[in-house]
Formats: sequence, C-alpha cells, structure tokens
Amino acid sequence: MANEYGRFDQKFAEERERGDRLQSELNVLNALHDDLKRLSHKQRLEIIDYEQRYKGIDITKLHEQIEYLKSQVTMAQVGEKSLEKDLYEIRDRMT
Repeated sequence: MANEYGRFDQKFAEERERGDRLQSELNVLNALHDDLKRLSHKQRLEIIDYEQRYKGIDITKLHEQIEYLKSQVTMAQVGEKSLEKDLYEIRDRMT
C-alpha cells in the first residue's frame, strides 16, 4: 500500500511539474499574443489615419500625371537640344 502511495505521489509530482511547465509556456505565449495584439491595434490605427488623410487621392490619376510630366520633360529636353544645335549653327555662320 505504501508503494502505491509512493507511485501516486511520484505521478502527482510529475503532473505538477508538467502543469508548471505548461503554465510558464502559456504565460510566454500570452505575452507574445498581447504584444501582437497591441501591434495590430497600432497598425490598424495607422491605416485609418492614412485612409482619412489620403482618401481623396486617385492613384491612377497620379500615375497618369507622372507619365504626362515625364513626356513633357522629354519633349523639353529634345527642344533644348535642337535649340542648342540651332544656336551653334548661327554662331558658326557668324564666324
């Protein structure tokens, strides 16, 4: 009988250790969960802020404007080179 009580005590001690180990793992996981929850909330607030700040901006229209301005710059550069060429020709004719 004493041997059976000894086995039960040993089994209870093993289960207590296992429970303590699992509890510490749970505490670590809960801390990670809380950190992720805070980060998620912070990011959600940032998204709401960006949506409110930039809600009237049409990205497609901005891309079209950028492409248009790039083409204008290219045309201006071509015009500048032709003007420069004309000026060199005038200078050469003058000399």
